[in-house]
Amino acid sequence: MINKFFKRIRGFAINQNFVPWFIRKNHLSFFWNLEAKFNLVWKKTITSGKTGFTNKCTFLIPHKNCTQYLNMCIDSIYKKCTNFKYEILICDDFSTYNEFSRIKNIPADMKIYRFLTPKGHPFALQWLFYRAHSEYVVILDQDAIIMTKHLEVLFDRFNMNSKLLVLGMLDPRTEKQDKKMLHPSFMLINKKRCDSLLKNPLFFDDKFKTSYKNVCNEKYYSLTLKALAIDSNSVEYLKTIKTKYGHGVFGYLDNYKEPIVYHQWYSGRIYNMDDNAKIDNEFTVKDIKATSQMFIDDYYNNSIKIPKK
Repeated sequence: MINKFFKRIRGFAINQNFVPWFIRKNHLSFFWNLEAKFNLVWKKTITSGKTGFTNKCTFLIPHKNCTQYLNMCIDSIYKKCTNFKYEILICDDFSTYNEFSRIKNIPADMKIYRFLTPKGHPFALQWLFYRAHSEYVVILDQDAIIMTKHLEVLFDRFNMNSKLLVLGMLDPRTEKQDKKMLHPSFMLINKKRCDSLLKNPLFFDDKFKTSYKNVCNEKYYSLTLKALAIDSNSVEYLKTIKTKYGHGVFGYLDNYKEPIVYHQWYSGRIYNMDDNAKIDNEFTVKDIKATSQMFIDDYYNNSIKIPKK
C-alpha cells in the first residue's frame, strides 16, 4: 500500500573528509546533495494558491516521530499564510516505519524527503536550507504552529533594519539556555542576506571561532553566533509567554494576545519514553501527553486559550 504513495529516489553517499578542502569550500552545496541518502516522497509544485511570481518564503520543517503535530503544523501554514506565495520542504530524519507511513495522509502539495539513516537535527536543518529558493526562510519545529494570519508583518522588520539577518524565539524553559541564542523551533531568516554575508554551514560549525561565551552545547546555535559576529543588530527576538499547555509557549512580537507562533516542547523526545518518566524533574511524560492533547483538541476546535500575564 505504501508504495502507492511513496516514490523512492536514492541518492549517493560521500564522505566529505575525503574531498579536498578547496573543493569543499567552493562547492559545498554540491557535496551536500551527495552526502545524504534519501527518499523523495512527493515532488509537486508547491503553492499557496497564487501564481505568476516567485515564492516569498520557504517553510523548512525537520521531522522525527511526531506526525500528529506535523499534520497540525502544516495545517496552520495552509490556514494562516494566505497573503504570500510559499513552498514547504519537510525532512524526515529516519522516523519509525509506522510513524513515517502516516505522513501519507498529509496533502501532497509539498516536498517531503526521508533520510535512510539518522542524521540529526542540525544536519537536517542545513540540508533543507540548501534547497530553499526564496528570499525568506521560516524554520519550524515539527511541533510549532503558526498562530497569526499576518506573518508578513515580520518581513517588514527586515525592511526597517538592513542589518537584520534572523528573527526568532528563545527557549524560555532551560536555565542553562543562553539568553542570546535563537532556538530553531521558530526562525525567520533573510536567506539572501545570509547567503551573501555568512559562511556555510550555518547550523553547525565546530571550527567557527567566537568571543561569545557560555553558549549551550547545541550545534544549531552556530547561525546565531555567526550573525552576532557580523553585527549585534543582526538578530531580533520574539518575546515568549508560558501557557497552560504543559511545556507549550507562545512567541509574540509586541502584544502577547496576538501570538505569532506556538511551540510544544518534547513532542519527539517523549515518543519512546515511559509515561512515568519525568522531564526537567517537573512534568511526567503522561502529563505532557495530556496537555499536548489538550492543545491539539483546542486547535481543531478553534478554542486555543491565550494566557493572561
